[in-house]
Amino acid sequence: MELKLQDLFPERKSSLHGIPDSRINLEGKRIAISGGAGSIGSEIMLNLMKLRGSKIEIWDSDESRSHTLLVKLKNRGNLVGSSLVDIRDPISVNLAFENFQPDILIHAAALKHVLALEMQPREAFLTNVIGTLNILNCIKKFNLESSLFISSDKAAEPSSVLGATKLIGERMWAHSAKSSDNNHVFSVVRFGNVFLSRGSVVETFLAQLNNGEPITITDPEMTRFFMDVDEAASLITYLLDKKIPGLSVLKMGEPIAILELAQRLAKFKNTKLETRIIGTKKGEKLSEILFTKSEDQLVTDQGFYLHSPFVNPIPLEKIEGLNPKSHEEAVRLIKELSFF
Repeated sequence: MELKLQDLFPERKSSLHGIPDSRINLEGKRIAISGGAGSIGSEIMLNLMKLRGSKIEIWDSDESRSHTLLVKLKNRGNLVGSSLVDIRDPISVNLAFENFQPDILIHAAALKHVLALEMQPREAFLTNVIGTLNILNCIKKFNLESSLFISSDKAAEPSSVLGATKLIGERMWAHSAKSSDNNHVFSVVRFGNVFLSRGSVVETFLAQLNNGEPITITDPEMTRFFMDVDEAASLITYLLDKKIPGLSVLKMGEPIAILELAQRLAKFKNTKLETRIIGTKKGEKLSEILFTKSEDQLVTDQGFYLHSPFVNPIPLEKIEGLNPKSHEEAVRLIKELSFF
């Protein structure tokens, strides 16, 4: 049985109990998930497989992971398909839209590791910004019903390349919403750290415990918001089914201290805990926030999630044709476009 956040923090009430099982308006739809072979994308896909009469296609550039995921699915019939798609390539994206003709698009494809993107900001720009531009251009061209962009709490007052490129993506989504001349619903959801997702801190801690190594803690005061992947998938299904535009953030409870997370994980594994403080890495904050200053005054409480209308849209024309030739140029563009 897969480890859950509540196994370590039983006092934390799961958001799953508060999210209505809302999916009737998604039945019979053709739904594409970019980055569908990743931790979040695949969980969303599994959640949507419960729909009646729907067709789901995962778009991913990771051929092996896509194949492995499909092989694991039993009795899927014609419900789930897969297509190799490079979101950096506008032709690849256009062909995917043309061949599948989705009604709904969930954009989960992204580069997401903070330190790696600090070292290679051009790669972050090409995937998280240009890739999102290519997706948005096709959404407009193929006249979908709705689309949802998966972002991160690191986009709120960003301190990292990852957060800044995600904020740019959000603002591009906002522009598409404001400039749309049809009934297409544009949604954005900001996630905290998805517990035990690929490359997550929990995965790192487990590997260190299993190898008998000290757990590396960046700072004893560091905290993060966490959510289980099935909570994330359920929120997305709800937002799409109810066609809720704008920016939404799941109520994740109080942020969790990374040191306490390590302590509880060691106790759960019945293993002696040794820690090594390594210091905060480039781009990391001690704590995250959920909304930018310009959004704070607009936030409303929707029960199990918080909501804000879109602010500060970035016209897609400002992104068109950009292709930084160096990491330095990419950093300059990221700063200019995210205003940080």
